[in-house]
Amino acid sequence: MDDGTRHIRFADGSEGYASAGLSDEEILFEHEYQNNCPDFDEDAIFQDFISGLTAQEKYDYENNIKREKIESNEEYEYGCFASVPEQNVIDNRDGTTTIEEYESTVFITANGDVIFLHQLDEMIKFYNEHKETTEKIITQKKECDEAYEKLLRNEELYNTEQVTFICAYITYTMQGFMESHELDKLHLNARMWTKTPLAEFNAVKLRKKHQLSKEDLKHLGYNIGKFLRLKGPVIATFVKTVFYEPFSNLQIQSINSKLTDTNPDKDKIPLLSREQMDALFEHFKRYKTINLKVVENKGKSKK
Repeated sequence: MDDGTRHIRFADGSEGYASAGLSDEEILFEHEYQNNCPDFDEDAIFQDFISGLTAQEKYDYENNIKREKIESNEEYEYGCFASVPEQNVIDNRDGTTTIEEYESTVFITANGDVIFLHQLDEMIKFYNEHKETTEKIITQKKECDEAYEKLLRNEELYNTEQVTFICAYITYTMQGFMESHELDKLHLNARMWTKTPLAEFNAVKLRKKHQLSKEDLKHLGYNIGKFLRLKGPVIATFVKTVFYEPFSNLQIQSINSKLTDTNPDKDKIPLLSREQMDALFEHFKRYKTINLKVVENKGKSKK
């Protein structure tokens, strides 16, 4: 047809249309897949993502809640004494009610907990009777708190290094095939992917004469997705959404089924295993460079 679209009659008598750019092999594969495979349930991908969340993460996701840790602005580091109103309600025999109002002195901790004086007396008494044990418990709690804070700092550092590595890998791999503003969009998509496997990604465009095959683009998505420990359907969804134009006529299940197809003589982006990406990450953390030679003989990708 004038716009390059092809009207096709298949051997089984069915007819259809195929956009320009699809090879005969791709058209036949799509036709066979549509006839022989069950419909791909995109909801299954979403449910797979939801099932991997903790109860707290699921609640936050469903209620659009974003949690942020902020520093306390308490004026008192250890707490302070204050007065609080109290009352006794007395039911009299004549049917009337008497309310006795008074104030009690309490201790308010830096966290906002209220401790009445009689409770404070009991705590002091317990501390004096079990001073050695109490001090040991306090020391252990302090050590645990410090270890937990260190773990959080390490996790935040790891996440930052992870995102930096992925963006460096994308730049190393794709800067020759995309304009700088499109490369920035791809970086943003990758950052979103590290936090939300099924985020609302933005499609990016390649240069007109980019010379990358569909397999190359699938390899890029596969390499990053496996590094992030994501499953095939989620990776295929990312590839189709981000590189929309090359994959507009392919179904997600079709992309997923051929994620690991390779042609060593023609591939410009090599397919890497999770082990190879991890090794590349370790090398990057140490030398701040992307060097594929360090993983050539390590953990070949398994289909």
